[in-house]
Amino acid sequence: ASSDEVNVEAAGQTSIESESKGEASPPIESILVTAQQSFFLLNSQIKYATERLYSVYSDLNEIEEFDVECRPSDWTGTHIKQQECWPKFFDDVVADNAQDWKRGFSEIIPVHQLKRIHADKFDELRANIIRVVNENPPAAEALLELGKLEQALETKKEQCKEQSAFLFILRICR
Repeated sequence: ASSDEVNVEAAGQTSIESESKGEASPPIESILVTAQQSFFLLNSQIKYATERLYSVYSDLNEIEEFDVECRPSDWTGTHIKQQECWPKFFDDVVADNAQDWKRGFSEIIPVHQLKRIHADKFDELRANIIRVVNENPPAAEALLELGKLEQALETKKEQCKEQSAFLFILRICR
């Protein structure tokens, strides 16, 4: 054992006590450093927090059709991949619609219309997510983390809007 011990106090300050004297030195001030996060970093963190939330939720969820899977998708045909998180029942709806269209049974229905058609099922999904989150602390923590990141992104967007425009039309936000 060394002659000095470091104790971390609840306020985030440290004091060094000498074993031989038993006297405390004055507390050392702590400095909290926060850095600006870029839009790219915030969006990346939101993507991973969303994946984590749905992964935790799907592991705890007991209703298979409400399991949510996130994956990169370029279903819009733009070759730009975006993260899509769809419940199993909606994956099945989209797949059935595509198969019916290929077989000539019906016209292809856009995804936003399919979501409207199945709005009641999405309401059931939301209720189930709330139930799982309320019953399971890991899911609640994942939801809170996602909410904090989304709020940070919204705050950053608002701060950007408040900046003066460059050449009266452009804002440079990082």
